[in-house]
Amino acid sequence: MPYALKYALRGAVVFALCGAAPVVANAASWRFTPSMSLSETYTDNVFQAPSDIKDDFITNIAPGVSLTSSGRRIKTTTFYRMQNQFFANNGSLNQTTNFLGSNSSIEVIKNNLFVDGYASMFPTQENSFGRISNQNRRNLGNGNQVDVISYGMTPRYIYRFGSWATFRASTSFSTTTATRDNGTSNVGGNGSGGDINLGLTSGSKFSILTWNINHRQRFFNFDSGTQRSNLQSTDLGLGYRVNRYFRINASIGTENNSFAGNQNQRSGLSWSLGGTWTPTPRTSISGRFGKRSFGDTKSFDFSYRLRRVRIGGSYTEDLHTTSELLQQQQVFQTRDIFGNPIANPNPTGDIVTPIRNLGLLDQVFVSRTFSANFGFQQKRGSITASIYRSEQQSTQTNSASDQSTGVSVGWQHRLSNRLSTGITADYQQRKGSNQGGNQGRNQNSFFVSPSLSYSISAHLSSQLSFRHSEERGGSGFFGNSFGINSLGFNGFGFNGLGINGFGSNDFVENSLTGSLNYRF
Repeated sequence: MPYALKYALRGAVVFALCGAAPVVANAASWRFTPSMSLSETYTDNVFQAPSDIKDDFITNIAPGVSLTSSGRRIKTTTFYRMQNQFFANNGSLNQTTNFLGSNSSIEVIKNNLFVDGYASMFPTQENSFGRISNQNRRNLGNGNQVDVISYGMTPRYIYRFGSWATFRASTSFSTTTATRDNGTSNVGGNGSGGDINLGLTSGSKFSILTWNINHRQRFFNFDSGTQRSNLQSTDLGLGYRVNRYFRINASIGTENNSFAGNQNQRSGLSWSLGGTWTPTPRTSISGRFGKRSFGDTKSFDFSYRLRRVRIGGSYTEDLHTTSELLQQQQVFQTRDIFGNPIANPNPTGDIVTPIRNLGLLDQVFVSRTFSANFGFQQKRGSITASIYRSEQQSTQTNSASDQSTGVSVGWQHRLSNRLSTGITADYQQRKGSNQGGNQGRNQNSFFVSPSLSYSISAHLSSQLSFRHSEERGGSGFFGNSFGINSLGFNGFGFNGLGINGFGSNDFVENSLTGSLNYRF
């Protein structure tokens, strides 16, 4: 069976489990919206090669469907799109890519027992320092994309002791796989896991001094061998409301962690101290710092909103696995920065893959992420901008590190009731080192895409867009650079010397796309 078809069938099964089953129970509350996208693209560098450049025409046919429900006992959001690409002069590049995002919550026993489920399918980057392509071309000779399938469920139990306290218990089970399109082998990050959470939280009787007691146990089984990681913690949390604007939060407890890979056992006291400041109903600032068995930990969040302006940001530092991060990938954007729902996400056939993903790593690592975003909503459009930085560092002794820093901007403007224009741009720099820490590498990517959209009718829309993409190795970006991908070694032991080869990843590509999108 062709692997594209196999993934499509898997997606259909998962889609049915997470979406279609609740329809029977609460069909009247559902909104079903099929869609179809047809586009034609001309590219001047179909192989995204540094030399021997060839052009081509690409026909894109992408049927899709969205299912949403917000009933009293069932809440579900499901989006699916099957992207089919056909190359006029290079039939070996033809492929099917599946995109699925589904989240469901069922209230089995009123106010007490809930069951949550999720499923997702999307392509992502295997190697942080391999070729980054937003065009989903996994069939390139030295392609760098893998198909991710992730699904899981979480039963939750809640019991309230009047206004004194609330007891919560949950357990989750999840599976994540990342497989190359030819199906020959899997890559890092594959595995299954779960967790058990028990918690007792103070009720409304404790309005000034709040408290909570929590116990959590997480485990991960990696498919690559016998590696298993266990992370356990028990803590007591306290909160004190100083006044109507400021609250102090603190916690103290113990941790016992066994990290996969080197099987180091780390245990000891953990603590944190922080606060939340809300000077106005539109402004919130919170921060926390502390100590855990793996080292220092910090978190920070801020938000500010006006009628037309949104500003926000966050910083977190915590232990993760690749499976966890892949489960958190947002395949479809369902709300914009202003909180407005997006009924039919990404109606065009060219769905941009999450290029901020770092290398797939089959072990536990410390993840540090920062992001800040800005949005201004005009009468006829909007302006958005974001800055982000992500870093991963292995818990092993000679730790590998991987960094990603970038900025994204977007502008949309409605010229008339039917005609609108816009532009998006993204720049990213990636840095890393191998297990020995003495072989660094840089890689930079950039794309800019202006577009013009016209609404033909209530259900039919069209778009004309141009995309300029560049990828450079070394410290230079718009000038000369070595672009050698450090002999194809991505710093985590994957891809070896034969996946991305010894060649350069540098390329420049320009493409022009015209598309028609129909919502039934």
